[in-house]
Amino acid sequence: GIEHMLRHFDEPFADSSAIPSLGLARVLAGRYKVVLHGDGGDEVFGGYQHYEHIQIKQTLKAAAAAVGWCDGGHAGAAGVYVQSKVTFRAAERGRFLNGHGAGNSLDGLTLAPPGRALARGMWIDRHLALANGLNYKTDLAYGAFGIEGRAPFLDHRLGEWAGSLHARDLVRGREKKVLLREAYADDLPAGSLDRPKRGFGAPVGRWLRGPLRDLVREVLPQQHGWNDQQVWTLLVFSLWAREWRASW
Repeated sequence: GIEHMLRHFDEPFADSSAIPSLGLARVLAGRYKVVLHGDGGDEVFGGYQHYEHIQIKQTLKAAAAAVGWCDGGHAGAAGVYVQSKVTFRAAERGRFLNGHGAGNSLDGLTLAPPGRALARGMWIDRHLALANGLNYKTDLAYGAFGIEGRAPFLDHRLGEWAGSLHARDLVRGREKKVLLREAYADDLPAGSLDRPKRGFGAPVGRWLRGPLRDLVREVLPQQHGWNDQQVWTLLVFSLWAREWRASW
C-alpha cells in the first residue's frame, strides 16, 4: 500500500505506478536476481499517446499559454511542453511554498535541442521524466527486494541511433512505435502488436474515494476542488513528511 511505498522512497514520489512496481518486484523476489525491463522504450521509439499529432497539440497549447490559460508562455516551445505536464500550475506551487520559491522552478529545465515537436518532446521526456521519474521508481522498487533491473532500451547507442530516425519511423498519426512494431512483426503475435497501450498506473481515484477516504480527510481536510492526481500528490507528500518526520 501507500505506507509501504513511502518506506522505500526517500523523497516524495507521486507517480502511482510505484505501487504496482513494488508489487511486481515482490512477486519476483527470491526467484530472480536480475531482470530485463522495458524502461525507455516509449521515450526512444515514440510510444506515448501524447506523441499522437503532437505538433498540433503543442501549437494549441502554445496559443493557450500566450493568453495565460496555461503556463509556459514566456519559456518557448520546450517550456510549454514541460509546463503542460505538471500537476499544479506555477501560481499554485507558489502558494504552497508561501512565497519562498525563487520564481518558476521549471524554467531551468526546459533546454532542448531545436527541432520539430516530436523530437523535442521525446528529448525532454528522456532527460526529465525518464531519468528523474521512471528510472528512479524502477531502481527503488527492484532494489527494495534485492533485484537488479536492466533496461536494454537505455543503451546510449540505441538511443542515439533512434534519435537520427525520421519522425515517420516513430509516430504516424495514431500509430506509435512504428519501426519497433515492424521490426518484430514476424516474431510476436498480432494480438500483442495491435493491443492498445495500457499504462502501469494505479486506480488512485477509486482508492481516494474508497479505502483511502478517511485518510484523505484526516491529512487533507480542505481539498479545494483538486482533481484526483492533485489530491494524490498532496497526500503522498503529506504522508511522506509524516513518515520521515520532515520539518522546514
